[in-house]
Amino acid sequence: MTVEFFVQQFKGSNDKKAIFEKHIKSKQYTKYEDKIFDCKKIVKSTCWREIGNEQEFWSDSPSRFYFFSLTFLSRYTDIEFDQTPENILRDYNLFAGCGAFDYFMEIVFNDKWLSREYNEYQVLLNMCVDDEVKNNQSLIKFFKGIGNSIQNIFNEVINDPRVAESLGKNNLK
Repeated sequence: MTVEFFVQQFKGSNDKKAIFEKHIKSKQYTKYEDKIFDCKKIVKSTCWREIGNEQEFWSDSPSRFYFFSLTFLSRYTDIEFDQTPENILRDYNLFAGCGAFDYFMEIVFNDKWLSREYNEYQVLLNMCVDDEVKNNQSLIKFFKGIGNSIQNIFNEVINDPRVAESLGKNNLK
């Protein structure tokens, strides 16, 4: 079911719990290795950014929350978020904006099985983030990162036409 169709049903219903219960997939345990796969995918997309041709460690916690929320919703409901970059945020905002996300989380925390699944997912995600930090933030990488940052700033300054113009005027004096 698309987010748009679900939101229409959700907004038009007096029994919002019944709407959600109709769309919660059978309460089946998600295998441990599937949770780890999901968590590593979230970490990969929220702990790294590309600068030029290189990957740089860069933590993006708001995006991590967003991707975790979408992953959990996708695993435990039949609500389908459009996965294209231009539409996925639109769908998330539509879903959260009408109060459906908050209502879903209330259901999760009041349901023993969903709550346990959510908590396990959250613990695993935190472990994967911790591992990523420990495995990629050694002292050598730290100093290399500082060197790269200084080089990037230097390149930006040198390539700024205002700086080049200023340097040219100073050399004429």
